[in-house]
Amino acid sequence: MKPGEIFRKKKELFFCIAAVCAGLLILTSFGKTSKSENEIEDFESYRSSTEQRLESIVGRLDGVSDVHVAVELDDSIVASSDAGSGLPVSDVSGRLPPVKGVAVVCSFGKDAVKKAEITKLICSLLGLNSTRVFVSDQ
Repeated sequence: MKPGEIFRKKKELFFCIAAVCAGLLILTSFGKTSKSENEIEDFESYRSSTEQRLESIVGRLDGVSDVHVAVELDDSIVASSDAGSGLPVSDVSGRLPPVKGVAVVCSFGKDAVKKAEITKLICSLLGLNSTRVFVSDQ
């Protein structure tokens, strides 16, 4: 083998390896949603499921009907890897943000005892102070 042929073979091999690496890089980047999109979906899914669970539980109380719940999550928790994004995401340990406040609108006949019972139930379930829970009769 002549010296020129060895150089040409190594050059061809180098370009083949580079093309394979580039192809693999392109293939792995397709079909992936960005990290922040998944985190926002998780955040909204968590909020929605928490609201649905609370509506279901409060709706089972005697004398309570037509329950609507809104949950406010603490969106100040931002993973350190996304510190500049300002997106509400799970913290570094993977835990979802805690509930910051809850609003409940339902029919309970303007009974003060029933209102206190709903407030106490939500506070117990979520570990909130009663000042973080608003309950109103329709």
